[in-house]
Amino acid sequence: MRRILWVAGASLGLHTLVFVLCDRYRDMTFNIGEFISHGNDIADIPRLVGVGFGVLAITVMLAGVLVDRLVQLLRLDSDQTGS
Repeated sequence: MRRILWVAGASLGLHTLVFVLCDRYRDMTFNIGEFISHGNDIADIPRLVGVGFGVLAITVMLAGVLVDRLVQLLRLDSDQTGS
């Protein structure tokens, strides 16, 4: 359980860092937010970016946990076949 939380936290930290540093990633979060919650006013921009940021954060955390599980499964499988 601790490992899953660590991987999810690291994935979320990486997601936040990329969001702050990369302009295209911010545009992608805006586009995802616009796709999910339709906004048509300039006052809707923070809400659109927030929705996109949340969706991408959940996606990145799930991908990180799935990759960690896959690595654990492959390591366990290689340990069993090597013995």
